[in-house]
Amino acid sequence: MYEPSESDNNLKYYDVYTDLREYPEAVILIAYSRRGVGKTYGLLWNAYQNHDPLIYIKRTIKDIDLICSGTKVAGFDTSPYVPINRDHGTNIKPKRIADGIGAFYNMDDDGEPIGLPVAYAVALSAIKNVKGMDLSRCTIMCMDEFIPQISETRVLQSEGEALLDVYMTCARDREKRGLDPLKLILFANSEQLYCPIVDELQVMDDIAELATSKQSKLYIENRGILIHHVNEIELTEDEKGAMFKAMYGTKWWRKSYIGEFSKNDFTNISKKVLKKYTPLIKLHYREDDIYIYAKDGEYYICKQRSNKCPIELDLNRDNHVRKFYIQYCMDIIDACTEGHVKFSDYSLYDLIINFDKRFKDIL
Repeated sequence: MYEPSESDNNLKYYDVYTDLREYPEAVILIAYSRRGVGKTYGLLWNAYQNHDPLIYIKRTIKDIDLICSGTKVAGFDTSPYVPINRDHGTNIKPKRIADGIGAFYNMDDDGEPIGLPVAYAVALSAIKNVKGMDLSRCTIMCMDEFIPQISETRVLQSEGEALLDVYMTCARDREKRGLDPLKLILFANSEQLYCPIVDELQVMDDIAELATSKQSKLYIENRGILIHHVNEIELTEDEKGAMFKAMYGTKWWRKSYIGEFSKNDFTNISKKVLKKYTPLIKLHYREDDIYIYAKDGEYYICKQRSNKCPIELDLNRDNHVRKFYIQYCMDIIDACTEGHVKFSDYSLYDLIINFDKRFKDIL
C-alpha cells in the first residue's frame, strides 16, 4: 500500500490508509469527525497514488449529475478532485456515463480521457444502471456524508439497504476470483447518531460507546468493522476563525470544532441491576428481543432476558407496531421526559424516542 510522503503529511489531512494498514482485516471503516479534517481528500489522493480504483457514492442522482456537470459558478467546481488538482498539479475530471453514474479520468491537454477511470461516481438510487456495469476492478467503495446534513430534507429509510445492495452489485465475484473484499468506507461529520445507514449496519451502540469514551478507535473484530473518531488532527489558529469565538461552548461549536455528537443525549443510558424489577413487555425487533421492566414508577429497557413477560409483541409485524405505539410507547416516552426511564443501550433509547419516525410508514 501507498506510504504517504513527507509533503503529504504536511497537508494535515486524515490518512485513511493508515487505518487500512493497521486493520487489514476490516471490511467496513466508519470515520466521523469535525468539519475540515480532510477525510475525502486523504482517501482520493492516497487511492490515486496507490492506483486503487474506487467507487465514490453520493445520495442522489442530482448529486452525481452536479459533480459531473463541470459547472462552475463564481469559480466553484463541485468535483471532489478540485483540491487534488490544485495541490498536486493533476488534471482529474469527471464525465457523465448514465443517470446517476459518472467517472473520473486523468485528462490530457485537449480534455480527452487517458486510460481507465481512476474512480467512479455512483448515486444510491442508480442501482438499476449500476447492474449493467462491471465495477469489480475497484478496491474501495466510499460513501461521503453518510450521515445526512441537517439541510437534507429527503432521506429514505431504505438507503442503508440500498447502500449494501450497491456494494454487492459492485463487488460481484471479486472474492470468488481470489481478490480481497471490496472495502466499504463511510465518512461523515458528527451531525447526529441515528441515520438509516447506521441503523441498517446495526452499529449505533458501537458508535455511541466510542463517542462516550476517551478512545478514538473501536474495532469490532468479529464483524471486521472499524469505527474511528478522527480527533487527532488539531485545529490551527487559522482554521478557528471568528465563529469559533462567537459560538464557543455551544452544541453547534462542539459538533463543528470538536466532532462530538452534541445533538444526542446520552444521560438516559445506564446499566441497572434487575433486582426488584418486574418484567412487563417483551418486544421482538429484527433479530433481537427487548425487555421492558418496571420498579416503583421507574422503567428500565434492556436486552436482559426474562421468561415472565405478560405481554409479547413482534415489531416486525405491522399490527403489533401500531398496538405498542398506541397502548404503551407514548406513556413510556412521557415517563422518559420526566426522567423515569433508563436504557441499557443507546439504540433502545433511539427506538423508543423516535418510534413514530422509524415506523412512520406503518403508523
